[in-house]
Amino acid sequence: MLRQELKYPEIQARRQPYFQTQGLMLEYLRIWAAFINPVTYEPWVVNDVLMGDIVHPNAIGLSVWGNQVASKIKNMGWHLPGIAPVTPPPPPPTDSGGEIIDRPEPKPISDLELLILCFWFGFCHI
Repeated sequence: MLRQELKYPEIQARRQPYFQTQGLMLEYLRIWAAFINPVTYEPWVVNDVLMGDIVHPNAIGLSVWGNQVASKIKNMGWHLPGIAPVTPPPPPPTDSGGEIIDRPEPKPISDLELLILCFWFGFCHI
């Protein structure tokens, strides 16, 4: 992740003119420092408390990530409401969850198929 992160400032500099012509601001948020191991401070050792694996943050890590992103957005001049907007609950499911209810009964195995399976698995010998 650190190796990839070193390329982001160059990518940002390369894409900045496009965003400026659109009237947008592009800024890179260096977030890796929040996820390194606080004991070793080595850039290739992640903080196990914040990471589910070496790449993906766990629930605590996502909250740290969210706080970092929120503060960056505020620093860029966007002001978020202090209280999250109320979102309506999702509608109840309308499908059966993918279960096939009217599945046809399997046809019985023929004697020839049983004989082939018998030789295939080594139960029968000539």
